[in-house]
Amino acid sequence: MNIILKAGCILAGAFALSASAADYYVGGDNASDDNDGSAAAPFETLDKAFATGGGTKGNNIYVRAGTYSTNQQYGYDLKANLIGDAETRDEVVIQSAGNYRTLRMNATDKPTVTKVTIVGCTDISKVDKG
Repeated sequence: MNIILKAGCILAGAFALSASAADYYVGGDNASDDNDGSAAAPFETLDKAFATGGGTKGNNIYVRAGTYSTNQQYGYDLKANLIGDAETRDEVVIQSAGNYRTLRMNATDKPTVTKVTIVGCTDISKVDKG
């Protein structure tokens, strides 16, 4: 591939402009945190998926039907998109384990949450504006 710049320089070769997004899967048959998180070998827990790809903007975490708990006291700083991989949001439930926050999201990173029910929020009016 050749790219011609206005100044007359020619650059040859392929190069990546940015890292590509990754997809991770949680739940379903054969789920294990020893897996790689692919559709064929999904993670068992959200903790593993969040620790592996949740902190990277543009990544997608697909969560199959089930009820999942997170174990982080202050919630994960979610930058990846969280997508329920089921017919309705009521089939994918994410809850806090104990009296902890479930997730933290920063509007700057613009993660989306689709077809997921999140329970266990203690006070949603206190949103970090950082």
